[in-house]
Amino acid sequence: MPAAWATVAKLGLVLAILTVVILVVRRIFSRVEERQALADTVERLKRERAEDAKKLKAALGAEEIRREAKRDSVTGLPFGVQPRQKSNDGPVGQPPAG
Repeated sequence: MPAAWATVAKLGLVLAILTVVILVVRRIFSRVEERQALADTVERLKRERAEDAKKLKAALGAEEIRREAKRDSVTGLPFGVQPRQKSNDGPVGQPPAG
């Protein structure tokens, strides 16, 4: 009978080792899948960021064109804004020389 128990113990040990190996392999595969998912997410975010940068550049260009269209071609000032008058550097209370 002791030989039968030795066989059962050996089979139990083999079963335990196989279970541990299977769990380790599953864990490795799950970590690989997680890393691949994270790498895919990083690539997607990089693409989205590049697209957003292109959109922002286009929007800024359009805004600059809009601003230029609203400027007076002679003075370069926005329409409705008057150029500044020359300052009077003379003494206070005296009319400007002229």
